Amino acid sequence: MATRFATLAEITAHFADTTPARAAIRVDGAVWTYADLHGRILRCVAALRAAGVKHGDRVGWLALNHPDYITLMCACFRVGAVLVAINARLVAREIAYILGDAGVDLLVSESAFLPLVEDARASTGLAHVVLLDAGHDGRPAFAAWIGSHAPDAAMPAISPDDIALQMYTSGTTGFPKGALLSHRQLLGTIEKGGLTGEDWAQWREDDVALVAMPLFHIGGTGWALHALEAGATMVILARPDVPGMVNAIAEDGATRMFAVPAVLLAICQYLETVPANLGAMRALYYGASPIPLDVLRRSMAAFPNAQFVQCYGATETCGTVVY
Repeated sequence: MATRFATLAEITAHFADTTPARAAIRVDGAVWTYADLHGRILRCVAALRAAGVKHGDRVGWLALNHPDYITLMCACFRVGAVLVAINARLVAREIAYILGDAGVDLLVSESAFLPLVEDARASTGLAHVVLLDAGHDGRPAFAAWIGSHAPDAAMPAISPDDIALQMYTSGTTGFPKGALLSHRQLLGTIEKGGLTGEDWAQWREDDVALVAMPLFHIGGTGWALHALEAGATMVILARPDVPGMVNAIAEDGATRMFAVPAVLLAICQYLETVPANLGAMRALYYGASPIPLDVLRRSMAAFPNAQFVQCYGATETCGTVVY
């Protein structure tokens, strides 16, 4: 089963053309169709180019999960730029190291992180900061910033071997190391599960993927890319908030999710006092740490229709390599 796309830059244009009215993202009661999302991406492309971003440049992200992470990531794909998602739990010294190591010139963040950003900015070459929720440095908030530009559909020649993401991993001593992940590698990782031919691995266009794990981690971004590649719908939560996750399944009908065992345990404990019907979930992927047998049993009872899939992978492998 070969992927239908040569690069990640092609995905949203394809679905904006073939299924424009399908929901791409649901967040806070709003729905973005694939046509909406792609239009937003093309405006972001124009904004990035107006800011001087070009092929091979690094663009940073420092924020909680947000639908405009998808906007920025896909715009970077189309420009040929590389998105650098920074762990929102890091301190200023570590953020400054990543900004300098990657050579980030433009960073998208939010007001809550501005003190950290300004501390880090003092010792790096970071020139431009755009906030998701407020104006800054003469630029309006992100949505208004991209909205002030006409859509730019021009796309340079993007090679499958071009770097798409630079994700930092702290799996070694010292400062985090930046793993360089190409379009070909990321699409290949998305393809792997489907090679089994088993039902849990077959994404459908009517799937609703719950995106609650941090997008600055390969577990979160990799999961979002799986959903995008399938033309599925994403329900994006700012953080793995247990009531929000339960509601996304019970009310929004989420059919797929990735979670760490600690979150599964928290969901099981929550359900003891706030029962909910989680029968919509049909494929539940878990990993990143060992799972106690009791937690697995309780989770399987809580999600009666879900196939449980244990994942093993790493940032350097673009996510899951063993199911």
